[in-house]
Amino acid sequence: MHMALSSIRDISVINDPPSGRLPIRTAVQEYDEEVVRQAILRELERGGQVYYVHNRVRSIKHVAAHVQQLVPQARIAVGHGQLEEDQLEH
Repeated sequence: MHMALSSIRDISVINDPPSGRLPIRTAVQEYDEEVVRQAILRELERGGQVYYVHNRVRSIKHVAAHVQQLVPQARIAVGHGQLEEDQLEH
């Protein structure tokens, strides 16, 4: 988002949500690996995708590895603003 606001990158806008899109559910609670695991599995089983947001580039690969351990069948990719454009596109 920062890159779009800084005019470094374009931002895309979805005016109409895709059909079958479910509303985002937000819950505030203590971190629980089983809750995270079940939420990811539920979304993957319905054919959706999950964005797990982490706020430190320095430790993002460690967090991605941990999520991979929680949900081994998930395909994990890491993206952040310090990647080169071609790496981010890939």
